This record gives sequence, C-alpha cells and structure tokens, in this order.
Amino acid sequence: MKDRKNGFTLIELLVVIAIIAILAGMLLPALNNARDRAKTMTCLNNMKQMNTAVLFYANDNHEFYLPEWMDGKGAWFVLMLPYFNQKYKIMFDCPNFQPPVKFNAINGVPEETSRGPFGYNQWMGVYASGPALRKIGFIKNTGMIVLSDAVWYALISTVSTASSMMNSYIGTVPRHNGDSVNCMYLDHVATVKRSELLNEGNFNKNFRPEL
Repeated sequence: MKDRKNGFTLIELLVVIAIIAILAGMLLPALNNARDRAKTMTCLNNMKQMNTAVLFYANDNHEFYLPEWMDGKGAWFVLMLPYFNQKYKIMFDCPNFQPPVKFNAINGVPEETSRGPFGYNQWMGVYASGPALRKIGFIKNTGMIVLSDAVWYALISTVSTASSMMNSYIGTVPRHNGDSVNCMYLDHVATVKRSELLNEGNFNKNFRPEL
C-alpha cells in the first residue's frame, strides 16, 4: 500500500465543512439570543439612569417629579439633560430602536422629538394644560409606568384604553425578546410582556397614578 500523501481528500473536506455548518446552525441562535439579551440589559440600564435623573430633579425642585412637559423649557428629555452631562446621548438610547436617534450637535437634544425610543407618562405632570405637577408620595399607584419603550415621546394622558396606548404610542412591534417592552417604574425597571400591557384590566394599574 502506498503511503498517503499530505492533505485531505475531497470527501474529508466535505465532511469537515458539513460538520462546521451543523455546529454553526446550532450556535448562531444561541449567539443571537445572547446578543438580544445584552441589548435589552443595556436599555434597562439606561432606564435606571433616567430614573435616577427623575429623583435628582425632584430633589432640586421641592420634591416635584420631573414632568412630561414644561412651558418655556420643553419636553421631559430636555429637563433631564442637566443630569446626564456628556453621557446624555448614551442614556437616551435603546440599541434595538431603529433608525437610531439623531442628536443636535450644539445642545445635545434629540432632533426628532416626535418619536421614541422612549415615551414619558403625562400623568407624571404637565406644566401647561393637562395633569398637574405631582409630588413624591402623592402618587398612590407605585406600580405606574413612568417611561417605556415607545414610538412617540409621550404616553398621552387622555388615552383611555390599553390597546390605544400600545398601538399608538408604545408601538405594535415589541422591541425586546420578540414579545416584550422595557418599562421604568417609580422605583425599578423591568421587561414586561406586551400581552400584559394590552390587558384592559391592567390599564389603570399600568398607566394611571390612581388604581
């Protein structure tokens, strides 16, 4: 028998390629899931920073929560700006929000203020027409959502149904894990199933200051 020459035969190469393809098919879904979980955690961490900004604002403003809007100053994300310094562009972002948010090069404020990635609950207060400003301790429903993933910058207080809130302001396509929405509450952040937010029986608990 002749000695085998160096190298692989064509069959051996095809077998190796087939094995690599099988392994890749097994690993890619796990890698994609891990990447999605990492993006979800980044978004939640950003929400934690915004929650801290809400409390800092209250500390500086006689215990009034940061409102969704204030005449003469603007929307909630403008009021948050002093508490983020140069990290504002990092905090006001969700890795799964497309297309990415564009920021003004001069003042750092989002240029497209009519869309997400986050919406702030108007029941936290509007210094104009709408709900009055609210003090710490005066919101009876501590499980109310303050801010969430959204396609509009505000969760409008005149909305009266869960389906309207979800479809018009939070969005019809969940941004995280295929079926979930990231939410910021008064004292924590969480990833919530869209089906739970669509439950009409949970509407007041999720979006109003009083159950």
